[in-house]
Amino acid sequence: MLACNPFGATEAIMHVHGFTRLMLAKLIRAGLVTAHSETGNTIAVGRIRITDAGRRWLEDAAKSELHGA
Repeated sequence: MLACNPFGATEAIMHVHGFTRLMLAKLIRAGLVTAHSETGNTIAVGRIRITDAGRRWLEDAAKSELHGA
């Protein structure tokens, strides 16, 4: 989901898709995604974006699946 959107996704959207705060925290600590706070006129929104390391991990996982590893 994050790999398809260069702007990332809001924390709320990630929760709707089944990601818990704990899961997001683990992805952040692993360096696979970043989290940024964006303040609009009335609310602050947390936005999650995939990192280069996260993209490489996805590519490696896809290659492993193709080779049956």
